[in-house]
Amino acid sequence: MSGPWQRREVIGKATLYLGDCEAILPSLQDCADIAFTSPPYNMGLVPGGNGRGMYAPGANNKGGRFRDGYGAFKDALPQDEYDAWQRRILWMLYDTARHAVFYNHRPRVEHGLLRTPLSGEYGLPLRQIIIWDRGTGIDVNLRNFCTRQEWVLLFAKAPCSGSRQHDRRHHRRLGRRQLPHRPASRSRHPAHDRRPPARRGGAGPG
Repeated sequence: MSGPWQRREVIGKATLYLGDCEAILPSLQDCADIAFTSPPYNMGLVPGGNGRGMYAPGANNKGGRFRDGYGAFKDALPQDEYDAWQRRILWMLYDTARHAVFYNHRPRVEHGLLRTPLSGEYGLPLRQIIIWDRGTGIDVNLRNFCTRQEWVLLFAKAPCSGSRQHDRRHHRRLGRRQLPHRPASRSRHPAHDRRPPARRGGAGPG
């Protein structure tokens, strides 16, 4: 079966497509109840290294294993171009899913200011922001608290709910999803200390 993909594999009830999602998604309209995606975050990674920010040559070791980039993908678009691209993907996913889209992204600090995913401009009905507490993060600098969480944005079509009993069981399970906290061994960033600010000898931000 031919189509706008490079490869198609069927594993049980699942079908995997390899290719450009913008070319493939229009052929998959109304094929699933929900869509879940975690896109590249436009973090400055480029193939072979030579990225920007913490991934730039000569930067400290915070770039870690991603210093050499994402293989053949360039994750360093101009921000306006990246946001427009992600909105197009979101709208395609919204057309593809019957009920909802779960979109994983993260807020981060850039040049001293908070950047939220797509600057909060989605063009779709945002039902809820689910906070994924990862338990750890990278200290960009000592002037900001460490960003330890990612977001899962829920874009839902109405109605989008099951039975009340099912919803209560699901919400209880979801509420317990938390990664174990691993204290940093070298950083003294205040966000790694879980005691209230008054007990740390500080007044806290504000």
